[in-house]
Amino acid sequence: MTLPVLDTVSGWRLAAEPAPPAASWLQAMLWLSISDEVTGQPPRVTPMASTPTPGLQARASGDLAGLVGQPLHAFLPGFITGAPLQLTLSGAGFLPVTFNATMGAEAGYPDTFTPIDLGTFALHREPVTISGRTVSRTGVVRAGAAVSVVGIWLTLADLVNPATAPNLITLASPLYADRGTAATFAAQPLTPAPPSQTKQLLQPANIGDTTVRLSNQVGLTIGSIIAIDPEDAARAEYLEVTAIAALGAGPTFPSVITLAFALTRQHAAGATVQPMLPGATGAANVLSIAAKVGDTTLLPSTMIGMSAASMPIVITGSGSAAEYHVASLMNSDSDANGYMTLPPVHRVAQLELNVHHAAEPVDLVCNVMLPLGVGNLTVDFVFP
Repeated sequence: MTLPVLDTVSGWRLAAEPAPPAASWLQAMLWLSISDEVTGQPPRVTPMASTPTPGLQARASGDLAGLVGQPLHAFLPGFITGAPLQLTLSGAGFLPVTFNATMGAEAGYPDTFTPIDLGTFALHREPVTISGRTVSRTGVVRAGAAVSVVGIWLTLADLVNPATAPNLITLASPLYADRGTAATFAAQPLTPAPPSQTKQLLQPANIGDTTVRLSNQVGLTIGSIIAIDPEDAARAEYLEVTAIAALGAGPTFPSVITLAFALTRQHAAGATVQPMLPGATGAANVLSIAAKVGDTTLLPSTMIGMSAASMPIVITGSGSAAEYHVASLMNSDSDANGYMTLPPVHRVAQLELNVHHAAEPVDLVCNVMLPLGVGNLTVDFVFP
């Protein structure tokens, strides 16, 4: 309650208004500290920040990012608890990342307000593809040279130490769900079902779609694994079926299939859809470093069962459904002209490479740093 007060100078009687509630002020509603996971420093390029949450502005500067707004204008009393917030960061050289959060009970709102603190997050760099040519010291092409990663340094700070074991695999398709250090991956053979069960997409499937329309549902049940575009390694996706909606009487009629995860690639109408038959799962490898949606490099503690250059795997844990990928080891053989290409890799600062050829008395050992924002890196591999 406010009472009028006589101002002896002006002769006016004044009654001060009560202070506005804390939630009416422009302020941070969600924030976090960001860095480059390779350097440990604020990102060299400030990422772009965006949000679909009405009434809020997304901002990023230096090592901070978040959502700014007037809480009371965005959420009336009684509607603040459980209100969703979303922030997406995307910058040159870094993978985009989205943060989702919900407002707490906010006791005393709107007279009091406490923003959401998401802590710290290290931005993941985009993958780099290393290509090159293997030649002798005199310039003779060395076809069939074996190029492999024999050591890694995760951060620039690690470069003062010897390289660590090259425990990493690369995925042919991006990770569908966040995976913590309790998550595991294991070899998971996937055999194509008989050709009579092959299907086609009846309409295009776009990035973000969780359902696809198939020409039939022969051989499919809930829990089946399907491969979309399996003949195209750069486009193939392997997903579990979680629901089937028949569009006619019998399995030969078209159907709408619900997938365990949203698609990460586009698939044209008429694309092949092949049911896959899983074999026995191999030994589990625990992740040593958590992975985020969109990552294509996993860093496990062990590499049990990862002996083939390329193989299907299953990833489980961290509260999400199982996901299936084709994984590759970091090695490659040069072709008849001496050219080679390693699978794309990220989340490491530097690789130690070993190049071997039977005609060379000494292997070539070299270190290759992965620069920020460079998607393709060409290296000359010249034997000593």
